Amino acid sequence: MAKNKPKSHRPSLPPSTTLPATVTPILSHLYLSPASATSPKSTPSLLSHGITTIISVGKSPLFQHPDITYHRLPLLDSENVPLGPTIEKTCAIIDDVEAKGEKVLVHCSAGISRSPAVVAGYLISRKGMGLDDAMGVIKEGRGVVKPSKGFLEELGTLQTDTTDEGGDEGKKEEAYIG
Repeated sequence: MAKNKPKSHRPSLPPSTTLPATVTPILSHLYLSPASATSPKSTPSLLSHGITTIISVGKSPLFQHPDITYHRLPLLDSENVPLGPTIEKTCAIIDDVEAKGEKVLVHCSAGISRSPAVVAGYLISRKGMGLDDAMGVIKEGRGVVKPSKGFLEELGTLQTDTTDEGGDEGKKEEAYIG
């Protein structure tokens, strides 16, 4: 008898189109990648998947397509740099994109520390996930993720603050299955 595989949190992609291998679907409206995924070669694929907004954390894309809205949020990858203001700005942008029924890609230079930390902050503050669940969902699709120690400490504080404000620690927002 075959064992049931655990349900994946990663959205399925239509078989007729593919995203660059470095683009990780997190939720139905939220994707994560390194800056290389925003190249001119990748843009048609991003657009075909409905990605209309790109948030560049710390690094501006070298190329900007006129059909995509770009937001650059400065953030150094350093343990002493506060993550909170960038998370709040990112959350506001993602909330707006989701409300319009559109999709957003969040990237930093390598997609290892800054952008995953900001996406984890979104999952914690807006989707009610705990830090471990948020990082688990992100790492499921992008195994190279490793936010800095300072970012992880700040995300732990965000989780505590969210839980103290009536959040539901451990609640998992089901990722979209398409």
